[in-house]
Amino acid sequence: MSVDPRIQRLGDVKRGEAITARDENLVRSGLRKALSISGPNVVHTADGIFIRSPANQHDRFFAITGTPASAGSNQWRYPFDEVHKKSDGYGGWSIITNGRSDTVFGNAYNLAEVNNPTTTGILRNGVDLDNLVGTFALQAIPADSIVEIMLIPVTTTTAVEAWIINRITSVDGTCP
Repeated sequence: MSVDPRIQRLGDVKRGEAITARDENLVRSGLRKALSISGPNVVHTADGIFIRSPANQHDRFFAITGTPASAGSNQWRYPFDEVHKKSDGYGGWSIITNGRSDTVFGNAYNLAEVNNPTTTGILRNGVDLDNLVGTFALQAIPADSIVEIMLIPVTTTTAVEAWIINRITSVDGTCP
């Protein structure tokens, strides 16, 4: 038995990749259930249809950050909204209507900030706090940055946390 090439196309779609209007019609005509059974979830938003991993897998997607808030010394919490590309080049990132965001998963954390020291020692970006002079200090990821986020289940609860994939933060300040 041969597989309809239109159905095969849906099987080749990568996580987070938007599919075409023609593919959307196939999904609406009954393939949504078949795709969900075989693994990925098909999510329909105002911006198109997206293929996503089941909730129990480490799902990755791109997001734009909001204004960070302190989560302790040299660590921050980052509000975010899921985005997708609508055009070539550096621009063209657009927030997905009803996409994944901090309103659903809470603020994101940055894996590169885990175990950062507070006042002395080497930061996870390799900078030694003991060598910083003047007002130099670790900086948060700026608002409006595009980052890759991974949803990670917390094994001791039913929670799922959003973690930014190792986005190295910078150091800035003025000399004494």
